[in-house]
Amino acid sequence: MAARLCQLGEGVDSPTFSTFSASQILPEGKSPTEARSPGFETPPDLPMSSRAASRSVSPPSVFDANEEQPENYTDPTALNSGSDDAPGSYDLKPPPPSVSQSNIEALSERFFSADHLNIILRDPTHSSRFTKFLNQYKPHSTPTLVNYIETQKAIAAVEYANAIADRIPTSSGHPPYTAASLDDRFEARVQRASESLVNDALPAFVTHKLVHLVTDTLVKEIIGNNSPLMREMIPSLAEVYCITDPSLPDNPIVYASEEFYNTSQYGREYVIGRNCRFLQGPKTVGASIKRLAEALAAGQEITETVLN
Repeated sequence: MAARLCQLGEGVDSPTFSTFSASQILPEGKSPTEARSPGFETPPDLPMSSRAASRSVSPPSVFDANEEQPENYTDPTALNSGSDDAPGSYDLKPPPPSVSQSNIEALSERFFSADHLNIILRDPTHSSRFTKFLNQYKPHSTPTLVNYIETQKAIAAVEYANAIADRIPTSSGHPPYTAASLDDRFEARVQRASESLVNDALPAFVTHKLVHLVTDTLVKEIIGNNSPLMREMIPSLAEVYCITDPSLPDNPIVYASEEFYNTSQYGREYVIGRNCRFLQGPKTVGASIKRLAEALAAGQEITETVLN
C-alpha cells in the first residue's frame, strides 16, 4: 500500500496524499533540528522491552491454538480490507512456495520425524498442547510420552557429564574421559518409545492441526475473507476428493471429482472400481495405511495425513 499521510484539520477526516515539505515552514538555511522550539525536548530512547513490545507480534506456528493468540495479532490468512491489488499498488508479498515431488517428500519426512517430536517437546507451549491433545484423543499414548520425556532428561544428563569430563586434561595419546554411558537396554527402550510416538501420536497431532488450518482457510475462501497468498497456496483444495464404498469387495472408488483426475493425472476409466492403494508410493508410511484399514473395518471415523 502506498504510504499515506493524514491531512489533519477541522472538519477533515479523510486520508489524502500530502505535499508537505519541511522547507515550507523553516527559516532559510535552518535544519529541522535547529528550528525546534525552546521548550522542545527529545524524548528519551525507549528501553528494549518497550521497543520490543511496540513491534508487531509474529504469527504463531501451525501448532498455536486460536484462542491463545495475543490481542494485537493479525491473522496472516485473513484478507486485508485496505490492501490494493491495482497495478500501482506498492504492497509486497512473497511468492507462494514452489511445490514439487521432492520438497513435499522432504516436508513429510520432517513433519513425522523424531527431530520434529523433540522440537515440540522442547518448547513449553507446544509441549503442553501436545500433551493435552494426547490426554483428550489418545490417552493410551500418554504413559509412553511421559517415559520418553524422562529418558530425554537422562540422556541430557549423560551428555552434560561427558561434556564436563571431556574438558579434563588427559595424558598424551589417551582419549578423552567418559564420565557416563547409556545402557543398551535403556537405549532400546528409548528407541521403542520414540517409534511409538513418531508413528502414532505425532501424526495424529499434526493431522489434527492441519485439519483445523485447512478448514479455517476454506471457510475464509467461501466467505471471501481469504488472503491472496493463501488462495494461491491452496487452490481448489475442497474440490479434490474421491468416494469409496466399503460395502463392496476391496472398498473400491465409486466416484471422484474432476479436480481429483486433474491432480492425480489418472483417468476415470482407471480410477473407478479400484482401491485407493494405487495412489501409494515408496515413501507412504505403512502405519498410517494400517490405521485407515482398521478404522474402515470397524466403521469408525478417522483422519490421516498420507504421502502418496
